[in-house]
Amino acid sequence: MTKIIIATEGWTKEEINDLTQIFPKEFPIIQKNLAQFVSDVEVGIVITFIVSGVVGGLSGKIGSDIWDKLKEKFSQKSKEDKNTSIGLEIIDGEKVRKLSLKTENPDLIQKAFDTISEVLKNDKNEKEVKHHFDEEKMSWIKVEESEFIKTVTGVGATTKPVKKGNKIYQMSLEILQKYAHTFVGKPITIGHGGKEIGKITKSWVEDDKLYYEGGIYKTASQEDILKFENIVKNGGGVSIAYSYFDTQ
Repeated sequence: MTKIIIATEGWTKEEINDLTQIFPKEFPIIQKNLAQFVSDVEVGIVITFIVSGVVGGLSGKIGSDIWDKLKEKFSQKSKEDKNTSIGLEIIDGEKVRKLSLKTENPDLIQKAFDTISEVLKNDKNEKEVKHHFDEEKMSWIKVEESEFIKTVTGVGATTKPVKKGNKIYQMSLEILQKYAHTFVGKPITIGHGGKEIGKITKSWVEDDKLYYEGGIYKTASQEDILKFENIVKNGGGVSIAYSYFDTQ
């Protein structure tokens, strides 16, 4: 049976309800809060598809009409908000596929969705594969983990309120302490939902802050490292992918 998990931040209840209407009623849908352990809060969404026999034929298994509607929905969101961070997790038995995309260009969202099935066919023999959508190459690029070339440390989240649009987001000290361990193993990306260039190896809470230590992959280019360092130097939030938790 197909199961859908939708985790969001920055989307209204009306938008989420509208999104869930795309899927057939026989698809169980679980909604979760999406917490990005970052110094800033970005609009984002992660959809997890749990379904058998999907690798190599996602659009056929889910339904090409559903896939087209999702594509249009995200494209429209990009037009309206100019800030779209999308994560897709596809779980097929023991096989896991993770795809991330951040863009302000609706055309790139269209291109990314149109080429996902082809990417899945190429990696069907591996247990876990991660891809990011490269805006310059206009294609999905496989994330290649490797030895670390350098170590980075910083603050991933605090209890300080963050205003995003007309909303204020705040994580309690209890939440930081409870979920600090989920930080380890998460990817370090260039911008929220961007290209993965490393991963977290250690995290801890001190003085109302969640600190992290991680490594940058040896396979990361100097250009990627400079982009990452400039984001940090200019006060931008360091994106540590997505973490799920229920705040109820």
